[in-house]
Amino acid sequence: MQLGSFVETPHVVKDPAFKDSAGLTEDLQKRVLYIEDGGDSMAAVQKQANTTSDGDLIAEVETILGEAGQKANDTKAGEALKDMQEAEGKGQDPSSLVVGHSKDHEALMKAIEEVSRETSPEDELNETGAVITSEMLSKLNNLSDTPEQASLSSLDSDLIVEGDMVANNRTHALLLLEASGKNQRWASNTWKNHRQIPYCFSSSIASSSKRAWQDAVQHYVDHIPCLGFQEVAVASESEKTCATQP
Repeated sequence: MQLGSFVETPHVVKDPAFKDSAGLTEDLQKRVLYIEDGGDSMAAVQKQANTTSDGDLIAEVETILGEAGQKANDTKAGEALKDMQEAEGKGQDPSSLVVGHSKDHEALMKAIEEVSRETSPEDELNETGAVITSEMLSKLNNLSDTPEQASLSSLDSDLIVEGDMVANNRTHALLLLEASGKNQRWASNTWKNHRQIPYCFSSSIASSSKRAWQDAVQHYVDHIPCLGFQEVAVASESEKTCATQP
C-alpha cells in the first residue's frame, strides 16, 4: 500500500513598502534568535538533523541503544551497545556492527522503533542531543540515496514517476504516468470496506520491518478512526500478492 500527499507551496509576495521597515527587521531578528536559542523545538530538531556529521552517528546510535535498554528493557539493545563499546576499545570500527547486514543491525533497528514510540523528536533532542532522521536510517541500511533519487543508469529508473513516486513494476509506472497526464489525483479501485483494508507479509520480511509496519498501521488507526486494517494470507510469494485484492 502506498500513501501519497500533495502539498502546495504558498506564494510569497514581497512588498517594497516593508523593505526599510525597522519594526519588521527587528521582529525578524527576534524570530531568528528565538529559533537559534531553541525556542522553536521543531526548528531545533531540523537544525540538528541538517548538521549531523558521520562522526556523530556512532554516538547517536549508542545513545539510542542505551535508551532502548532502559525504557523498553531491551536486552539485545544492551548487548549491541556493549559490542560497539568493546569494538571502540580495541580500536575497531563500531559502525561495522550495525550498518547493513551486520551482527547487531536488527537489534539497532528494533531499538530505533522502540525509542521512536516512547519519545517525540523534540524530547529526544532535548534529552540526549540526538535525533532519528531519514539520513541516519539510510546510512544504517547502507543506502547511498533514496529510491526517488536514483540515477538514469539505475535499473529502477523507469519505475520512478515525477520524482517522488516509485512504482512496483513497469505496468504500475505507466498507470501512474497516465493518471498524471489526466490530472487524476486518486485511485479509482479503492477498498469497499475502508475499516478492513487487507495487507499481508512476505515470509522473508525481517521481524523489525514487520513490527515497523504494524506500528505505522496502529498510528494511522489512532489518528484516523475511519480507517481500519486487517492482516490476510499471502496469495503468491513470487508475484508478491495478497490473498485479498481490490
